[in-house]
Amino acid sequence: MLVGIFSERDLMVKVAGADKELSALPIEQFMTPKPQTVGPDDKLAFALHKMDVGGYRHLPVVRDGRPIGILSVRDLIRHMTRIVGGK
Repeated sequence: MLVGIFSERDLMVKVAGADKELSALPIEQFMTPKPQTVGPDDKLAFALHKMDVGGYRHLPVVRDGRPIGILSVRDLIRHMTRIVGGK
């Protein structure tokens, strides 16, 4: 089961500039718990809407509660430009 995600935003907001010895601290202290997810059969528009509304740049892809991948804004843009460009 997916319990959290550690993103660039978590790094910049929760870790950068921290006045702590980070090597001994658990990642759960910095990760985003219970992130929004999509399934492998969800529509592209659904994922894009979820990312837009939530302000996410990454969404875990889960099947039966287990992570199987991650979808990024870059992935979506690359896919859309291939469609428009005819590739």
